[in-house]
Amino acid sequence: MIEEGYQVEILDLARCESRYLNRRAYWYLDLICERNDIRKIVKVKLIELGATFLDEKTFIDKSLNQLAKSDEILFSEVFKSCYAKFVGTRDYDMLEINRKVFDIDRESYAIVLNNLRNLLNLHSYNYVYTVNGRTLFDSCAIQVAKEFDIPYRAIEKTSENWQFYSLQKVSTHSSLEVQEKVSLFWENWLKEEDSDKTNLIVSSYFKKISNEKNNPWMALQKLKPENLSNLSDTVVFFTSSDYEYSVNADPRDLILEFRNQVEAFRALVEQCKKISLKVAVRVHPQIGSIHLENKLNDIWEKECTRVGARLFKANCGINSIAIARKAYVNAIYVSTIGAEMIFHNLPLIILGKTSYSHLVPEICATDSKSLFHLLELRNAIPIDRIFPWVIYRQFGEVKVQYFTIKSASEVFYEKKWLNTKRPWVFRIIRFLAKFNLFRLNILNKRLD
Repeated sequence: MIEEGYQVEILDLARCESRYLNRRAYWYLDLICERNDIRKIVKVKLIELGATFLDEKTFIDKSLNQLAKSDEILFSEVFKSCYAKFVGTRDYDMLEINRKVFDIDRESYAIVLNNLRNLLNLHSYNYVYTVNGRTLFDSCAIQVAKEFDIPYRAIEKTSENWQFYSLQKVSTHSSLEVQEKVSLFWENWLKEEDSDKTNLIVSSYFKKISNEKNNPWMALQKLKPENLSNLSDTVVFFTSSDYEYSVNADPRDLILEFRNQVEAFRALVEQCKKISLKVAVRVHPQIGSIHLENKLNDIWEKECTRVGARLFKANCGINSIAIARKAYVNAIYVSTIGAEMIFHNLPLIILGKTSYSHLVPEICATDSKSLFHLLELRNAIPIDRIFPWVIYRQFGEVKVQYFTIKSASEVFYEKKWLNTKRPWVFRIIRFLAKFNLFRLNILNKRLD
């Protein structure tokens, strides 16, 4: 934006975070724990480029901590999105979350929402930029931009390649918006790159995600797929981690018959009964969260028990692709594993829409009628059909400048590692956390 001649103003909301407002000691300990120079260097670099940082003390009035009744519904939705990962589903009773956590976040949300309204009321802006739009502050930024009819951009990592990001005009969870970006990027790619290079990139991509060293999910799926020979008459449904979602949804996604993966699964079961097909569920594996893994297993165990379906739990240890190879046909809902199945030439049905479903419309079921038809066809798709999606995930859309990002914990500037952990401090804080001195329990009842 600076290069295009715009004046860029940045408001740092870090000290409006609930943990800073109410657990300041823990907030500072967190900063000590992470030897993190990112914030300092980013600020210096942006000022050097011509950006202006707004003074928090001037533009943030923390006494504006009351939420209007008209904003309560939106806050509840944002809150549910933020904490759904602790419960394992987006459809949960908020009484499961510690009331103190709710009240603290509500105050923090109110401060940011009210102050952003004041800021946009006093100043004229052409655009509002924020991160992905799924958490408290960025949801506020998008909401206020909408109220003042200002175009906004939500910044989201494109894929496993941390060097590339997308700028979403509607929502980071809009499959249709991503589809449009994939198609446009592919059109430009074909003008410059040859097919040999493309084939090599796609093969390398799938090889990488199948490698345990590069993909931590694979370490959870090492057991031999025993007792899978009886899946030849079974449709396997692969769940997704869709507990996190954007409250600023794309209206075009709201007209689908399958509004979530549970509805999609139930429709699948009903259609399978008509042609005497069995159903199984493979729960999405989890990394580093036993309580979430248990919650997901519980949710899907209840669904499977209700309809008599077989269950492969998140921690069953069996490779998901090995299960898919044995199935009569596979079904997914908003999950990237479907692309892996296409790469391995396995029969697949996509329920609803994904970021790549526009490339393979003949295996997409948007309602129960089309789902029944696809169960009878049992289609597999040529792998070159998903090339545009793979290329976009590797190189689209905006490349990070000045910094090299290998992962969330590996950010480099001029070959200097900016966010290395200080192990001894980290161990101390983990020890203190056991006694709950600085951190509130998220859930009313501890699950781990």
